[in-house]
Amino acid sequence: MKNNRNKAFWQERNISLAGHVALWLLMLWLSIVLLSWLIAALMPQADVRSLLSSGGVRWLFSTFAGNFITPFFSYLVLLILAYGALRMSGVLGAMGRVLGGKAALSSYERRGLIAAGVVLLFSFAFVFALVAIPHAPLLSVRGDLFPGPFSRGLVPVVMFVALFVSLIYMIISEQEVTLSVAYRRLCRSMMPFLPWLPVYILLSEIVASLRYVFVL
Repeated sequence: MKNNRNKAFWQERNISLAGHVALWLLMLWLSIVLLSWLIAALMPQADVRSLLSSGGVRWLFSTFAGNFITPFFSYLVLLILAYGALRMSGVLGAMGRVLGGKAALSSYERRGLIAAGVVLLFSFAFVFALVAIPHAPLLSVRGDLFPGPFSRGLVPVVMFVALFVSLIYMIISEQEVTLSVAYRRLCRSMMPFLPWLPVYILLSEIVASLRYVFVL
């Protein structure tokens, strides 16, 4: 009961903090919009573009989604999925108990960790083979790791390996887990990050607006 109250308390704190940060960022973005209009009106010779001009309004409408839907955003979502999978499956908790020596694992949990470790090793070996063999398909045309297919696909690979490792651990350690239960846990594990999505969007818009206004 006490753990549930603590969990609810920190969830509310997380949502409240994200809401306050988002409100301050929104006020900052509106200030940038008004400031760009004032500078452009009072100092027309300055190399500043107004966000309230016809060109600025056109830029706001045409680039809004593209300002935050970037490769970085895709990688961020994939990393959150990977972390959520490891967290909701209990892998991270079991590893923490093993490393901290706080509590013994059950036989099913030990088997699950061993199986997850084997899957992880095989995944590393498979990826290593794709970059180490002659004419490796994950190397660039010049034979480099960075930049190349390997660097562009590293985060998706991490996400898929985390999902697979988590699923293997759950199947072995809990025995009766179903796909719907696993998916429900994955969705729940992402909940702490959802309140920060507007914060990320507003930050992206602020950065993009500053670059547009001051021609950076």
